[in-house]
Order: sequence, then C-alpha cells, then structure tokens
Amino acid sequence: MGIKVRSNGAWVNISTGDANAASSISAVSDGPIFANTPVILTNVGLAKSITTVAESQASSPSTFLTGSSANQIYNVQSATWDTGQNVVIATWAVDSTTTDEDERVKIQAGSISGTSMTWGTSNFTITSSNQGYTGITTSLESTVASNGNAGGILCYKYMTDNAGPTYEIWANTFTVSGTNITLGNTFQVSGFGEGSGLNYPSITHLGQDGGSDYYAAVASLDNGDGWVKILKHDGQNSITQGTGKYFNNPHTADANNVFVVPISLDRFVIFWDNSDAVVCTRSGTEVFVGGKCEIGGEAGTILSGAYDSINDRVVFASETGVVKVCTVSGTNISLSFESRFEIASEVTGTTGRFPKLAVTDKGQILVSWQNGVTIPSGNVSYGYQIMGTYNDARTVINWATKVNWRNEDVQWVQLVNADDGKIVTVYAEKSTPNGIQSGKSWVTQAATTTLTKDNFFGFPDKNYTNGQSAIVNVTGKTTTQSGLTINEKYFVQDDGTIGIGRSSFGVLAGKALSATSLLITPDYYDTTVQSAGGGGGSSGGGGATTTPIVVTSNTTAASNQLIIVNNSGLTITLPASPNVADVVEVRVLGTRYCTVARNSSKIESIDEDFYIDTMDGYVKLIYTDATRGWIISS
Repeated sequence: MGIKVRSNGAWVNISTGDANAASSISAVSDGPIFANTPVILTNVGLAKSITTVAESQASSPSTFLTGSSANQIYNVQSATWDTGQNVVIATWAVDSTTTDEDERVKIQAGSISGTSMTWGTSNFTITSSNQGYTGITTSLESTVASNGNAGGILCYKYMTDNAGPTYEIWANTFTVSGTNITLGNTFQVSGFGEGSGLNYPSITHLGQDGGSDYYAAVASLDNGDGWVKILKHDGQNSITQGTGKYFNNPHTADANNVFVVPISLDRFVIFWDNSDAVVCTRSGTEVFVGGKCEIGGEAGTILSGAYDSINDRVVFASETGVVKVCTVSGTNISLSFESRFEIASEVTGTTGRFPKLAVTDKGQILVSWQNGVTIPSGNVSYGYQIMGTYNDARTVINWATKVNWRNEDVQWVQLVNADDGKIVTVYAEKSTPNGIQSGKSWVTQAATTTLTKDNFFGFPDKNYTNGQSAIVNVTGKTTTQSGLTINEKYFVQDDGTIGIGRSSFGVLAGKALSATSLLITPDYYDTTVQSAGGGGGSSGGGGATTTPIVVTSNTTAASNQLIIVNNSGLTITLPASPNVADVVEVRVLGTRYCTVARNSSKIESIDEDFYIDTMDGYVKLIYTDATRGWIISS
C-alpha cells in the first residue's frame, strides 16, 4: 500500500511499512539517517537527514565591468534571479566616450559558485523597430524580471525624438542559457499616457499559469499619475497586454519612488511616495486596483521592499533605519510593527543612504546600505549590511551585528535573493572618490537548512546507512527523546534537533508524553504563527467543530465536516466555494482508500487531488485563500 506525501511543492509517492504499524512508513535512506532524529522527505521520496549551512561572506567581490576612462558604470539599475539557470541577471547603463554607446542600457548574467560569481558578456541589441533610441536620461530607467525558468522581460524608457523630447516604454523578451542572454522580440508597453513626462518603468514577474508567464508593469508621469498593467508572455514571442489602470486615484500623492512587491500569481502590492500602497489583484490580463492604504509609522524615504512568503508579510526598509513589517488582508495592507536595524544618522543624510532589503527562503531579512565615511582623499560610502530574524511570535525582529562588507566607495546597490540562502549585492564601486566606476557583485551566504515548511517526514526507528530501506515513524507513533517537558509542543529546529521554539518554519514535531517520549503529531503548516498578525494567508482556522458522517459512496463534503469512509475507491469532493478557515476531515476505515478531489481549489498551492491509501488513513484540510487553497493540517 502507499500514500502521497507533500514535499517541497510536490506530492511524492511512498509506501507504508508494516501493515500492523500504520503510523510507520518505509522509505529508502538518502545518506545516513539516525534513530529518533528528524528526517525530511526529498522530492524523489527518499528519507534524508536535515543539514545546515553556516552564514558566510565572499572573500572578495566579482567584477562584471572593469571601468576605464572610456567606458565605466553610469549606474546599476536592477537585478533579478533566474533559478532555472542559477544566474543573476542585472541591468546597468554605461558611461562611455563613444556617443553611440553612452548611457545605453546593458543586460548581463552571472552564475554563482559558493560565494563567488562568473559573469558573461553584456548585451543589448537595437533592432529596426527602435533605431531612434538615444539612451537613458536619468537613473533607474530600466528593470529586468526573470520568469525563474531561463527567460523574462527587459523593460526600459525609450526616447522617440530629441526635439520634445517624447518618451515611451518599450521592452524586450529574452532567454538565458548559462550566462548567455539572447534577446527576443521588441514591443511597446502602451496605454501609459505616453508623452514627455513618462518616468521610471518597472516590471515584476508574478508567476506562471497555463504555460504563460504573467508580469505587472508600472510607470509614472510628470503630473504624478501612476499606471499599472498586466503583460502575458506565452513563452515564445507572443505578448498580450491588459488595460492600463490608474493606481494612485484619488491623486493625493504623486507616484514617486514607485516599486512593486509580488505576493502571488494573482496579487501584488504597488508602493509609492514612501508611505502609500495599493493591493492589486490580477484576473487574466486585467488588474483590479484596491483602495489606497497609508502604511504609516516613522516617516522616511523607502526605496525597497520584499514579500516574506514564510511569514506572509510584506517588508519595507526606510532611510530612518527601520524595517516596516506589514500584513495584507484582502485589498488592504497595514503596518504590523516597525523594527530598528540602525540609528537613523547612520542610514540617512550625509552619513549614509539607500537601504535595500531582501528576504531569504527561510524568512531572514537582510538590509544593505551605504554609510558615508570621510577619508584623506574625500568622502566615500562604505557598504554595510545586517541580518534579522523573527521571534517565535513573529512580533519582533532580532538583529545580528552589522557587517562592514566593503571598504570602498559603494554606489547603486541592488539586492537579489538567490537560491539556498544566498543574497547577491550588485553594485558600482569607485576605487577613489570621484574616480572610475566598475561593476561588482558580492555574495552573502545566509545561515540555511534543508528543512522547509512542508518536507518534515518523521523519526527513523534506528540508524540506517545510505540506500537502506528504513522504517520512519510518523503521525501517532512515539519517538524516544530526553529532557522533555510533559505536555509541551516540540518543533523541528533548523539544525535537525527538536525544541520548544518554533525556529524558522514552525514545523510541529509532536507533544511530550513524558520526559523521554514524544508523540509524533506533525502539523506541516503551523497556523499559530500565521494568525499572529492577521496576514493574508491562513487565518489560523481549524477551531470549528466538525460533524461526522459515515459514507459508502462518492460524496461532496460540506464545510466543517468529518467524512468517515467505509468503502474502497470512493471520491470525496471538497466544497466548491469554501470560506477562509473552513475545515474538512477525511478518515478511511481499515485498508480502504479514497481520493480527495480538490473541486477547482488548490491543495497546498498545487492543482492536484489528494490520495489516501494507508491503513486507517486520515487528513485534516483547512481552507486559507485562492493562492494556497486547502492546507494539510494533519
């Protein structure tokens, strides 16, 4: 017999162990695993010990352009990560003595190995459709967005004539193979009120649906209007554009310092003017713009934000030296709390500037900024950064000691969250004040773990070597531990031990029955953390009383119902229009089996049904939202 278990975003088929021990599962060991020590399930169905990587810094920067008096970095404009090719893709402008090259946008890819990078050649092709392009005129006028799978879109400001001048937003599709970038078709992003005052184009990837990639593109006008639209890219060269929408309506604040934070395939936040935001919802290529929200808190320039998917928060960094942690609920975004990472005088004014922020896949927050320093040859901006982690309740950020990562004149910093806990800083660097600018990158390795929020498997009954068939104790069994406190919940820690603290992911291991016995009761998505701030994900439901019914034929479940399956091969269909926090429980009797049909909603963020094929199998599902759908609570 077998059961499908979710690991790292996919269902994995594994087999049950001894039929007389329904809460034990047989799986092949990937490397050595140890008795009564938590193991994870790999995406190919193997049992593996949890491993960690310690925090570290690059020993020196990598260079993507060595500046000279003829060609140097004008500014670094954007950067993105492509996980399919393991590369950072950056855009920058060149300051050149060659007229046809001066202030041209360049796009370049660099691969990561450890904490060093190897960069390919820069590329930008002027096609017959945009021969009038004369370069950027101000900073931050191109952005690149990867689809995460060897492609994406480069978006930039385009001067159609010199007399006006008149500007339009244009874009190029591209593919990437290793560090080689090939540009695809060129197209105009229209419907933004084109004219002399079109500024700051920005694009971000939302996700893939039905084989097509969806992007949100924004821009602002000199009159302060802000515009947004959806682009659909079919993976070839076909682009479908939605209708442009005015996002800062009513116009009480100009659309300055605009950037986009993607939350999911269907939802994103537009932020502008250091305090205003709207939550936008995508439907096909159309976008619904929610009402304007005032973030509030300590006033200060904000140029960077990111979505923390582990804790379901949107996080911003301010030049006042604080990080603002916000929650999204429906079409509203609000400030949950602020956390000071540095005194304001070290981040703003003459002593520092431009804090940028990234969030790792473990929920750590890295803030990078430039701290002004006076040296004998003049004023320079050294590079500083600091790492923060949440407390158990996710109401406080605990900051480590700040790191002076570069004692050179650091300019135009862009942060990229890469895979495996790596964060890449792409920036310009001057060897002397007012000197030649070169293009550099710096890799920070955050402390990371192979544990995720949904890949915890169970506890092996004894030690096993690589390739052995192992018995892993799961829900309902006990595991021998030491020093436990009776009735306390214990969580799987990042380092593969267990403890009372929730650690990064809040993965519940079980409850202590005695000082030496832990009842394994995993909850692969600990809703206590999610409900702490009333975020946009799980509401922390599951408290409703379920009504039991026994079924012997195919049945559509009602909300807050326990379905007891007393026949084999049945399909239990989930409710068609569930509400947040609705609960459905399914229990099969003995050796019977069934399919839990998703009924158009997702289960754990994927469009697949769930199968129960184990003796006395049981699942509890809680509905969260359209993005994640039903989550498996136990």
